[in-house]
Amino acid sequence: MKLRVDPDAWSRGNISDLHGDSYLRENLWLADGGIYDNLGLERLNRLCDRILVSDAGAPFSVDRKVRLARFSQLARTKRTLDIMSEQVRALRTRDLIRQFVSGEKSGAYWGIGTVISDFPLEERGLGSALMADSEKTRR
Repeated sequence: MKLRVDPDAWSRGNISDLHGDSYLRENLWLADGGIYDNLGLERLNRLCDRILVSDAGAPFSVDRKVRLARFSQLARTKRTLDIMSEQVRALRTRDLIRQFVSGEKSGAYWGIGTVISDFPLEERGLGSALMADSEKTRR
């Protein structure tokens, strides 16, 4: 979505690296974060020591109802893009978890497919989870 805004309404800050571009101050483009960085981690990693990530991306799965004979070029292209997107998400998530474990960063990660009991915090001396899985969250 494109919004036209007053370019003089912006104020310079320590993270406004595009402030000098009048086109970008005048035309505000709003889009889903998945266009570039699905989890929004790149900028946060440079600026923050504590990061909370809520990953609302759908869990990656194979649609077994699709028949290859009817699998069009468009469907194959979409599938390829989905695989590439999932690979990037997995790499960024693993790197974030590595940063948490190493103590480089602090914070939390949770996603739609997260099974709370897969993260035994008490065994690691990290306290206890704020929530527990229920029959609904296990589906």
